[in-house]
Amino acid sequence: PESAVLRPFVTKQTRPIRSCSNLMHHYVALAEENPWLAKLDVEMVNADLAMRREHFSSLLESGEFWKLSAEEKAKVSPEVQRLDWLPLSEAVRHCLSSMVSGVFVNDYQQTEFAKYGRKGRDPMFITAAGLMELEGFPSGESLLDWCKTASLTDLTKQEQWIFPEMTNQDVHDAFLKRTKAGRGINTSWKTPGMISDLRARRQASSKL
Repeated sequence: PESAVLRPFVTKQTRPIRSCSNLMHHYVALAEENPWLAKLDVEMVNADLAMRREHFSSLLESGEFWKLSAEEKAKVSPEVQRLDWLPLSEAVRHCLSSMVSGVFVNDYQQTEFAKYGRKGRDPMFITAAGLMELEGFPSGESLLDWCKTASLTDLTKQEQWIFPEMTNQDVHDAFLKRTKAGRGINTSWKTPGMISDLRARRQASSKL
């Protein structure tokens, strides 16, 4: 809805794949300031998604879909199969297992992969890195306090380590420097110990 409040949370940058690196800006929508989210009826949403798929299938079977404009096709084409509320640990597990052969998010994904001959999922490690940082906040209030002070400009400046003018050697050197600073770990990732320390500090600050 237009009333949705989205807050910048963290920015992560992917390692280059086929000479392309992406800056991923992660946002959060907190139920505390989004009443519509707190009241969201997931089963009703999933029922609407099922109806959309049925309508799309009928358009395909009749041939009417191919008569639509590109904009009209986008409006009727299903992009999401279903919504689910997931525990943070489960969401992270789905991301970290994205490159494991034979591991699927659900039965629907497994069936569709077999149907279309897909062999694997896209990597979601940087998404996992962003999700894991949520564990560093002991409450929704502490997360909201953090997000109110965050800006995309600052988050990008802190994270970006690959720039358009860099050569392959520049990127290689920058990554080595980055992992050295993280004691062997890409600093896009926070270790469990770091996240635990952040959570404890934020918990202590909330009691002051």
